Amino acid sequence: MQTKTITLPQYKHMFWILSATAFLSLVVYVYAINQTVRNIIVRQQIQAELSTLTSHIGEMEFAYISSQNSIDITKAHQMGFKDVATNIYINRDASVAFADGISIPR
Repeated sequence: MQTKTITLPQYKHMFWILSATAFLSLVVYVYAINQTVRNIIVRQQIQAELSTLTSHIGEMEFAYISSQNSIDITKAHQMGFKDVATNIYINRDASVAFADGISIPR
């Protein structure tokens, strides 16, 4: 008895197409994992920097509040400020309304 083998050429092409698709998918998967890890590292660095900046801002706010509370009239005089001889107050005229920087009489 003789055995005959039938080979179909389209299956040969299909094998190479599927192999190339599998390889391309593997390359894209590895690239995506690499980018994800890099993004996680950058995010951690940004969070550390944000934490440092937030604490620095808190220290600056505390220094501002403490210096603001330490200013009184004697310190103002020492810094060169002088008392005003005549107080001038600005009153808003009730007949004028302001809308978008344009005065409109009522």
